[in-house]
Amino acid sequence: MELEPRSQQVSQETLSLTVTDRASHSRASETLKTVKALLLEISRVFSPIIEKAHAAHKEAIAQRTRLEAPLRQAETVLKGRVVAFLDQEAALRRVEEARLMAAQAQAEESRRVAEAAALEQAGLHVEAEAVLTAPPPPPVPVTLAPPQADGVSTREVWRAEVRDLAALVRAVAEGKVPAAAVEPCLPFLNGQARALKGLMAYPGVQAVKETVVAVKP
Repeated sequence: MELEPRSQQVSQETLSLTVTDRASHSRASETLKTVKALLLEISRVFSPIIEKAHAAHKEAIAQRTRLEAPLRQAETVLKGRVVAFLDQEAALRRVEEARLMAAQAQAEESRRVAEAAALEQAGLHVEAEAVLTAPPPPPVPVTLAPPQADGVSTREVWRAEVRDLAALVRAVAEGKVPAAAVEPCLPFLNGQARALKGLMAYPGVQAVKETVVAVKP
């Protein structure tokens, strides 16, 4: 009998069983052995096929990685050089923007002085004083454009680095930082639960016992 019809038949028979007494428990146990044996048979049939496909997949990935590796390394190096150049250009732009705004302020101050001098010369002393004491208009922001290249762009990417885990945990406990900022280490906690069992007494953690049925074919 082929595997698929047998798999369907055994699964239907298994689902039809109920366990209510010792006799039905015995039948269920025998059926579980049948299920286990069929699962092993399916595994024996398909494992070589899966292993062969997996090996081909791994080889294809390895070949792709070998071809990509020098290109990705070169890309990373050149991107670093581009970022370094752009950072240098940004620093120079900030200096130039500050110089232009200072020149703008100086030109405005020269205009005010010249206007006040003209008023003084015309005998308008009060008006001249008003020009000199009035707050200057705010400078027009100066923003120089960064270098551009078709098809290549930059963007800011922010990431977090945990420098003091204990401080972060304290902040979460005090409600200063959302609880989502930390994630329980389940492999560690599960290991502690297996070792300590019911004696595990970590605040906020409970050791949960589950009964697992094991079947030998």
